[in-house]
Amino acid sequence: TAFTFGSVATYSCSAGCQPVGPSTRLCEADGTWSGLPPLCPVINCGTLSNPANGVVQFLSSSTAGGEVVYVCDSGYEVVGD
Repeated sequence: TAFTFGSVATYSCSAGCQPVGPSTRLCEADGTWSGLPPLCPVINCGTLSNPANGVVQFLSSSTAGGEVVYVCDSGYEVVGD
């Protein structure tokens, strides 16, 4: 695909990533693109504290879309959602 002066390129990040920087670039008169492409670092949700009388088990990573399970100590049960 050929791009001409004035063409606009629009960037998007994969699911679970957050764009940093401008999401568009412009084809300049000299045939180059303006600026730099954005970065797409993975969104890290960090860690969770263990609840009283239980633990948190990560089923996958602690990044966006990751899942956890709360496991209660013997004799206790999860209350709520």
